[in-house]
Amino acid sequence: MVARRGVGYDSIDVSAVKDLGRLLTNTPGGGEPAVADHALALMLTVGKRVAESHARMQDGDWRAIVGTELHGKTVGLIGLGRIGRLVAKRLNGFDAKVLAADPFLDDKGAKEAGVMRCGLEDLLKESDFISLHAPLTPETRNLINASTLKLVKKTAILVNTSRGELVDERALLDTLKGGRLWGAGLDVFAGEKDMAMRPLAQELLALPNVVGTPHTAASTEESLARANATAADCVAAALKGQTVPPQCIVADGRGTVPV
Repeated sequence: MVARRGVGYDSIDVSAVKDLGRLLTNTPGGGEPAVADHALALMLTVGKRVAESHARMQDGDWRAIVGTELHGKTVGLIGLGRIGRLVAKRLNGFDAKVLAADPFLDDKGAKEAGVMRCGLEDLLKESDFISLHAPLTPETRNLINASTLKLVKKTAILVNTSRGELVDERALLDTLKGGRLWGAGLDVFAGEKDMAMRPLAQELLALPNVVGTPHTAASTEESLARANATAADCVAAALKGQTVPPQCIVADGRGTVPV
């Protein structure tokens, strides 16, 4: 079997797992709270221009920099899975209006999550903060691109704690350099896997209104402990012939390959 610590499995050949009669599991519930915290942290850090202030003070410049508030703003969540819902819950404390664009979200689900369901175009036009929580699929690759960025407010902030490939980073860089976006908080980059994209990531990180972290949103002591325990439980259950928690099973080819 393959036990994935985390929920993403785009780096694993799921078809091969099934063809070889193996089991693939992940750990839902392990890292979601930490990632939701991180998304809010990036919103606040970019909005309040914390990194810029810190860098200036290191250089001896103590002049105040004017930032923007999260309180009372419109926040658009692209994707409303487990993490998106936790982000929406946290935003209640900021009296924010939360929009959500998700093809699997219905009115009942939106009401339960305390969000307003809308299309992607309206979300991009209306949001002061845009936070990505969608999986990487052929449909979502470069979802944020030159065309969609033209719909976004100049005062908006983009946050990505999902997958770097959801964003056309060249288009994002051009938009930021052109002053057509307040800033961006990025925990994920295309350069994480593709070294040819690393220079572009460095250009983004060199901008004063970009805050980056190296895909560490889920890297907390608590998150890693939860995920490790769940992954180990899945392995132990499978090896003992016991029932593996169904919410942890991504692909199950056991019993499909003749012995």
